[in-house]
Amino acid sequence: MDVKDIFISTFLLCSCAANVSDPCSAALERAGDNRSELESVIRHYSIVDPDTQKLKAACYLIGDMIDKCSVVPVSAKEYDDIFERLHAFRGRNGFLTTEGVALVDSAVNNLPGGYVVLSDLGNISADFLISNIDSAFEQWESAPWAAEYSFDDFCRWVLPYRVSSEPLENWREVALSYHRPDEDSLKAAGDIWELGRLLINTTGLEYSENVSVPFSLSFSRMNMLGESTCGPLVLHAVQLLRSRGIPAAPEMIPAWGNRSSDHAWLTIINPDGSLTPIGYYGDNRPYVVENHRLPKVYLKSSFVRTEDPLFRYRQTEDIPQFFSGLDMADVTAKYDMPTVDVVIDGLNTGKSRIAWLCTFNNSAWVPVAYAEISDGKAIFKDMGNGQGFGHNAFRFDGGDLGIVYLPAYFVDGRVIPAANPVLVKDDGTVTELSADHNDRQSVTVRRKYPLFDTFCKDAVNMIGTRFEASDMADFSNKVTLLAVDSLQPHPLTRYKTASTDTGEKFRYVRYVFPDGLPGTDSLFGVSELRFFSSDTLLCGVTMFSSESTEFMGADNLFDGRLLTYCQAKYPEDTWVGLDLGYPRNITHIEYMPRTDDNDIWPGDIYEMLYWDGKWVSAGTKIAGDYTLTWDGMPSGTLYLLIDRTKGVENRIFTYRKGKQIWW
Repeated sequence: MDVKDIFISTFLLCSCAANVSDPCSAALERAGDNRSELESVIRHYSIVDPDTQKLKAACYLIGDMIDKCSVVPVSAKEYDDIFERLHAFRGRNGFLTTEGVALVDSAVNNLPGGYVVLSDLGNISADFLISNIDSAFEQWESAPWAAEYSFDDFCRWVLPYRVSSEPLENWREVALSYHRPDEDSLKAAGDIWELGRLLINTTGLEYSENVSVPFSLSFSRMNMLGESTCGPLVLHAVQLLRSRGIPAAPEMIPAWGNRSSDHAWLTIINPDGSLTPIGYYGDNRPYVVENHRLPKVYLKSSFVRTEDPLFRYRQTEDIPQFFSGLDMADVTAKYDMPTVDVVIDGLNTGKSRIAWLCTFNNSAWVPVAYAEISDGKAIFKDMGNGQGFGHNAFRFDGGDLGIVYLPAYFVDGRVIPAANPVLVKDDGTVTELSADHNDRQSVTVRRKYPLFDTFCKDAVNMIGTRFEASDMADFSNKVTLLAVDSLQPHPLTRYKTASTDTGEKFRYVRYVFPDGLPGTDSLFGVSELRFFSSDTLLCGVTMFSSESTEFMGADNLFDGRLLTYCQAKYPEDTWVGLDLGYPRNITHIEYMPRTDDNDIWPGDIYEMLYWDGKWVSAGTKIAGDYTLTWDGMPSGTLYLLIDRTKGVENRIFTYRKGKQIWW
């Protein structure tokens, strides 16, 4: 390059940095020793391979790079070796074995040196950015739908080189290396939805609650892992769709309104700005569980939202981790979902300029929405009222529909209550919950956590089933010991059998699953079976029907642990039993449908709390039966029951007419 070329190059470079994009200029100033790599990208598209749009795209990426980073292991080789070995730890069902899950846990928690955060500005290479830009443009320019979108849409939903804080890699190249036979015809037809379905349904990845990673994996590592919770699966799917030029992004729920955990799914961004969620299962509709109450939905952008109140106060306000990227857009109103505007008045005018609404996640309050405080008031728009997409709703037994929110400030990483909790109900009413010490009541509890629909169904499905005994292993001459004709009054109720008084003895006993269940995809679970001769618990060798039925966990029925269970799919002609070794008189039977083990258990220690500006203890009790009562409790407020002996699931409730009303 001669002197004239150097002058032109320098002029164009400075012009781009100073005029094309102010954020780009600011990023270059902060890039330090890596500035030359970023300048090389600008030089590439202004001189080496001139392209005005790609130059703008490069400036866009660089300008949005300031807060982007990778979380990577210090012991990279050990980390890589673990993922390379995972293929040897898969069961016949394709999921990781117990040993494989333990291996992943070691990669997550026990690598020497832990993990380090690498800023993109200081570490990204010119070759990487150029490759990403060229590949994104190549797929975009060949997509029939591209003409319906703006260039800004492309930059936001297709161009970005990362989705979260995953280690940098050329994931577009990896994703494109696996070409589906039908994808060309779907792309040519411009059918984004069907192309997205094809791509997702052929990843080979599966949802699993057993494998969880607290950081983002690269596209290649997710392929090796093969299974995970919803968050990592969705990030992988976003990259997969963007590799084909499909505008896509994650949608997220920071916390549910009636249980712990968060949730995420993938959405396609349409030209008019509307959203088309796409899931991993069945018809690829989003997996939003009907009995989980949804407070808010956010679209994770690939850029900082400078118009957002959080951006304006980012230097003075502490921001919860979920929102700390300043890239979450509230899209709740885009869905067919009833909402309520919640107004919180009388807030103090101290340092906090942002107020939060929080839901309870079984142990703590989690921020799910924010609003700017003005004249002591905060207006939270479009808050969920307990109903979900398409007005789906699930009411706990004896309960109402709604979500309890706690108005709060977020200071030094802590949720600080700012006002009394409010109950937002499906009829649009917003009711303040306040402890009334002048109106006290007795509170009798039977559980510390609501009974979710799945467990209710398993309990109901036991009605009509039966326990049988025989002298023959094939049960060709059998008698019915017990027919289940009603729900249990309490867990592991002990029932007398038909042979209690006759003294008949049998070597073989079994439980017969229901002959048929409604629906074509029914699952039925049982936790525990116990056979007694007087007060002696009988043991034996587990027996069960043909393995041709989708069936698992027969031994779990006799292991004495309530949280393990046996499950059958299409359970016709399915049974599980014991060979007792020699004939015994079976006098009593105990059984338990699949359970969450959150009932009141005799011998456990329980603490009752009520809300009065904070959680206040009403004392502890040892359960002597399957219920507990606390007298003299203030009315009108929230309660929380904790089993101090075991368990982690706890849920807030109010109390009305002798019943726990769960929220």
